[in-house]
Amino acid sequence: MEIESKHFKAIELRCKCPNCRQQKAHQITPDALGRLEKLRDRVNRPIALTSAYRCGMHPEEAKKAQAGQHNKGTAFDIAVSDGAQRMEIARLAMELGFNGIGVAKSFVHVDCRNSTPVMWTY
Repeated sequence: MEIESKHFKAIELRCKCPNCRQQKAHQITPDALGRLEKLRDRVNRPIALTSAYRCGMHPEEAKKAQAGQHNKGTAFDIAVSDGAQRMEIARLAMELGFNGIGVAKSFVHVDCRNSTPVMWTY
């Protein structure tokens, strides 16, 4: 059964690849969704997700030798419009226990991985 939260509906969390088209259930973990909800509460405005769960056939996941954090149900890409939003999302995500942070021009990737904390740029 798919989980959802106060601000994020199940369909927003589903894989958006051409194979799924948001028709298959997502596998987002309750811990990851709980942290995302806390992040949403802290920014006190809507958060747009550009990516959440990705199935194994998603083009980005299919390139990988091992399942990525999106496929494991522990990652979200959050749309941002400027440097201030990038900083705010990254800072709050780290405070809330997200320990994988990727910073791009138009989004910030956040995940709660079970390994060494990392940060990267795209």
